[in-house]
Amino acid sequence: MALSGTITGSCNNSHYTFTCEWSATQNKSANTSTITANVYLNGNGYSTQSSYWCCTINGTQVTTNWSGTVSGKTKLGSRTWTVSHNSNGTCTTNISFSFSNRVTAGTYTTSSGSGSGDITLNTISNGGSTSGSTTSASTFTLNTSTATLGSTSVKLTISKGSGVSKHKVKIGWAGSWYLLTSDATTSYTFTPSIDYCKNIPNSQSGTATIKLESLNSSGSWVGETSKSITFKVPSSAAPTVEISVTANNTSNGANIAYQTTFSCSATNASAKYGATIKSYQWSGGYLNSTSSTATTGKLGAGNYTLTVKVTDSRGMTGSASKKVTLIGVSAPTLSGSIYRCDSSGNKVANGTYAKASIKYNIDSSGSNAKKYAVYWKNKGATSWTTLTDWTTLSKYSASAFAIDLGSGWDITKSYEIKISIKDSYTTTSITQALSTQSALLNLEKDGVGIGKIRERGVLDVGGDMYGTGGLTLDGSFRVGAGGYIYGTGNDGSNVILAYVNQNNNGSEFGTSTLHTTIKSGDNPTWYSGTDAKNYSIWTNKDCSMSSNSNCQTWRYPNGMQVSIVKAWGTWDVNTAWGSIYSSPWISGQSFNVAFMEAPKVTINAYNATSAIMVCQCSAPTTTATGACYLWKPGIQTGIKTYIEYIAIGRWK
Repeated sequence: MALSGTITGSCNNSHYTFTCEWSATQNKSANTSTITANVYLNGNGYSTQSSYWCCTINGTQVTTNWSGTVSGKTKLGSRTWTVSHNSNGTCTTNISFSFSNRVTAGTYTTSSGSGSGDITLNTISNGGSTSGSTTSASTFTLNTSTATLGSTSVKLTISKGSGVSKHKVKIGWAGSWYLLTSDATTSYTFTPSIDYCKNIPNSQSGTATIKLESLNSSGSWVGETSKSITFKVPSSAAPTVEISVTANNTSNGANIAYQTTFSCSATNASAKYGATIKSYQWSGGYLNSTSSTATTGKLGAGNYTLTVKVTDSRGMTGSASKKVTLIGVSAPTLSGSIYRCDSSGNKVANGTYAKASIKYNIDSSGSNAKKYAVYWKNKGATSWTTLTDWTTLSKYSASAFAIDLGSGWDITKSYEIKISIKDSYTTTSITQALSTQSALLNLEKDGVGIGKIRERGVLDVGGDMYGTGGLTLDGSFRVGAGGYIYGTGNDGSNVILAYVNQNNNGSEFGTSTLHTTIKSGDNPTWYSGTDAKNYSIWTNKDCSMSSNSNCQTWRYPNGMQVSIVKAWGTWDVNTAWGSIYSSPWISGQSFNVAFMEAPKVTINAYNATSAIMVCQCSAPTTTATGACYLWKPGIQTGIKTYIEYIAIGRWK
């Protein structure tokens, strides 16, 4: 028992001290005590400034929107009220107190706090006997100290005081009182309204006061008691949002890898019961935006889930997602031959008609286009003439598609015929010669033709030449487009020493099955037979090779495995880390075949505009390279960047 004391509360920054210092004076004749409570917040060296300090004591808001700074011990509010003692002179009552200030709590600041405690006052020795007092306030207990708004039942069990007939039950919160009933007797049960969430727009819980007012039979006030209770915001009060995704640069309605991008918008974002939307966060598809809209870069083939998450002023979140799929499209492949023929299409050496037979394959994904065209020129000419303009093919692939090149091909002249096929993205072409009429020996005043009609030079040969001696030239030795320089292997087979690539304007060196391209430009091309991949590496005929759309692997007899993976995309480098900037997390790339154990991986990155750094951020595994970030000292957006992973390890 006491007539003064201190109740210690708590706030959402442990460096601060939140207390209520109370004192009481007693009126023996009235059997009452008058209590004065002063609420203090002490920053203990930390500081919080606000123009919206509010303080509530026993459900009554005593300070509203006070502007000031709390650093040392500062009084936030004060309240004085009178309580009645029981008929035997005893009295135990509750003091609850809280504050808020609309500030976001941080390392040095606090935004809210609360506390409560029961106090037992000194007994008034002649309580209830003086002045014929025969009444005393009722007391009550609660079945819970914490309740979820809109769902938890709260029950008051009431011990009626002397001379008390009935009770009023009220909730005091954020400066307002809500009358629940005027007719409670020995108990009362209620479910707090979910609408009370509006009293805590910036927190997921808050402290309220339940007050029991005792009334006599005539309805006059006898006394009151109160207790604190914590109300929690239900999960159903979380914000909601919808997502809108628009595909850009599609092809026939299909989303194409490294071509299609997605414009994303958060729509109908809504916070509930007085809260407000505070932030957005996008994820999936390498998105890392904090605005209400976002756009992906050009993504590789696969499935992606694009997600937007909203956070409200209570810290509650809601999200919406949409899945998108991008398909990979392989470049068309083309090979074939051209020959002279008669009017019936029969192959003859002196025919003035011509035909072509081609083998081609076009990826059928996503309603891909499938067309071909034919061009011609006299041998040595610089410009092409269209023979057949772009025409739609009936099938996506054929092993022997015949093309009628018509008539009028002079047997004394050679021509070059170019056949092109294209899909919605890429054009592939082959060029072949249509030679003159075959002739064993053609003598003219300016030179000799062997195996054909002479057209140029002192010696014009149609066919292979063989000799037992060497070949000595004072001038240049030229190989035309698509031509090979061969050597002879130990087994007598032809071994390619060099090849002029007519498609990429480059030269290739190596064996007939494995050779490496050297050409100008920023995309060296590795070749195995006629299959082009975007890598460059020296190798030998003893290793085995395999590949998919973005990885090429070499396995050597000694157990070594080398895999080169190439990825490219438009990753924005705009997340600040001090004075440098990073891209979003770039997921690791898969190997086309697995290593026996995790390999060592070197990562290179480059683009056409400026230097860029790359940092590996997760370890490689037996099946993938590990993830990475791009880094730059300045912001980069909308620029295509290439990433090359070189993995060296063991396959056995």
